[in-house]
Order: sequence, then structure tokens, then C-alpha cells
Amino acid sequence: MMAANLRPSPATSSYDPHRQTVDAVMEPGCEEIWLSMEPLAKRGGGFTVDDVSQAANCTGGAAEIYLARLQRHGHAQQVGLKEGTGEKIYDLTWRPWPVVFDEIGRPSDDHARRTCLWRTVKMTGSFTAGQLAVIASTEEVPVTKKCAQRFIDRLEEAGYLMALAVPGRRSGDREWRLRPEMNTGPLPPRFCDLRLVYDVNRRAFTQGLAVVREVKL
Repeated sequence: MMAANLRPSPATSSYDPHRQTVDAVMEPGCEEIWLSMEPLAKRGGGFTVDDVSQAANCTGGAAEIYLARLQRHGHAQQVGLKEGTGEKIYDLTWRPWPVVFDEIGRPSDDHARRTCLWRTVKMTGSFTAGQLAVIASTEEVPVTKKCAQRFIDRLEEAGYLMALAVPGRRSGDREWRLRPEMNTGPLPPRFCDLRLVYDVNRRAFTQGLAVVREVKL
């Protein structure tokens, strides 16, 4: 779960006093913590929970839980104790790709599907939902056309995709392409929903924290 702050929109030529802007801040997830751990592992000598917490800008509790899950699945191990403090020192045993877990500590099927879909979107010139599902699917990570369509819908809403006009193609089989400027890197986007309270009497969203939740495909 993440938090977001609500504030009035800055004045513009079309300023609306009832219009508000949301500043959303994502708490580091598994991918961000992993990417922060990699340089710590590469420098040699291992790292502590506090090292990970500072590098990833996450809480010590989040770093500790993630390390415990990595250990449980054989991706990290304790290699010693820090002299003077007795803090546990860890090192990674697996480095090729971030390891992502779901909310109860299992390897995330949703992240695996998003990774396959994102990789396919990046490497494919153009695609329909059906084509994307077929190309993205693997034996370990099957992807349905419905799932591929949800992925396309989310990316299209966020401005990642452009629709292509294909003569003779049915409207239900629209063809898409990734916008070059949105080819932002190897990790798939995380999809989130923002929960707000709107006060009809004031014609404004309630000031304060809004709740941001990551959602699955």
C-alpha cells in the first residue's frame, strides 16, 4: 500500500478552484529493493538489513522481510556477523533478475506475466491482444488473450501505446505499438489504483492522504 497527497492545482489560464492535483509516492517494491541490493553485493563483503534499507529508501522491516523471503527461496544467504554490532551480513546467491514475491511471500505470478508481456511489447513491432498473448506465453507462464487485453488497456490509458490503423481489421482486434519514448527499461510497469473520497457538498476531494494500491492483471 502506498500514500498520495492531495493539493489544489496550480493556477493556469483555465484554472478551476475545484480542480486538485495528486502527488503520489510509491513505496519501494521488490524490484526497487533488489536493484538497490545488487551494487551492495557487487562491492563484496556482504550487506546488512540497514544497508539495504538505506540504499532502497525503505523501512528496515520491509528490507528484513524481503531478505528473509530471498533466503527461504535460496536467492540469498547469511555469510557472517558484523563486528561490534552483531548484525547479520547477507549476500546474494542469484543475480540475473529481480526476484518478486506476492503479499504472502510466494514468487509472484502476476510479476512473471507482466514481465513476459512487457518484454514482448518491447521486442514486437506491432501486435493485437491475441498475438501478444501467444508470443508472451511460456510453458511456465501462460498468458490468456483476456490478460493481454488488460495489459494493453492499462498501458494505453497511461500513454505507453499508439493505436495503428490497419485496413480491413475488425475493431475488436486493434493493433498497437509501443511509443519509442515509453520504452523505459527492462522492468515491467506496476499498475495501481488510487482510492479517494469526494465531498459532493464542497465539490472537491477530501484533503489528506489517498490510498494507492497495486493491482494485479
